[in-house]
This record gives sequence, structure tokens and C-alpha cells, in this order.
Amino acid sequence: MKNIFAYSLLLSLSTLAQADNSNFLTAELAGEVITYEYSEGHTYSLKFTAEKLSYRNHDKHIEWQGSYPYQATRTDYGQYLIAWYEQDNNDFVTVLIDPTKNIIHGSALFGGEHTFFHKGKLINK
Repeated sequence: MKNIFAYSLLLSLSTLAQADNSNFLTAELAGEVITYEYSEGHTYSLKFTAEKLSYRNHDKHIEWQGSYPYQATRTDYGQYLIAWYEQDNNDFVTVLIDPTKNIIHGSALFGGEHTFFHKGKLINK
């Protein structure tokens, strides 16, 4: 089952990256910093520019990591679906942020083989 999920995630990200998505992509998050806590207790922040994002793991007291190109779209329900690839770690990450309900769903394929799937709450938006 994990392999099917991982394959589906890779296929979705690959399709998103290859298609001409300019008609539904958004840069609305540029300048935003979103902090959230996953259900297992780890706290992160995402910081957006118009084209790249960085993140911070508050639990490890590490400063901002990366400058990753990302793609984002705003759904018909006001949620933000965001995807990026961390080439240095071979990590594929997707998050769905719902600012009206203050929740985030995160899904990732770490190192090209380990899956992650969690729900969390927004601490700020």
C-alpha cells in the first residue's frame, strides 16, 4: 500500500511540475510565514516568497532551511495546496492548508522511500 501511495504522490507531483499550470497557480502566499504543529507534536514554520519557500523545525532549534521552488494553488474551498521537491534530500512534500479551519495536512515521501502523512493545527496564519 505504501508503494501505491508513493507512486501516486510522485505521479501527481510530476504531472503538476510538467503541465502548464499558470492558469491556476497562485503566489498569494508570498511574504507569509505559517507556523503549525503536527498531531505528534512537532512544530514547523513555512516562509514564502513569490517563487520559493523555506522551512524551520522549531523542535530542533534549527534556523531556516532551504530555498525550494514550490507550486501552490488555491482550491474552490479557500484551501492552499502546496508542493515542493527538496533535491538535496530527495524529498517530495505536499501540504494542504485550510486557513478557515486552522488545519494543515502534510504528506511527504522522504528520501524517495519513506512516507509521512499527518494532520496538524495552524498556530498562526
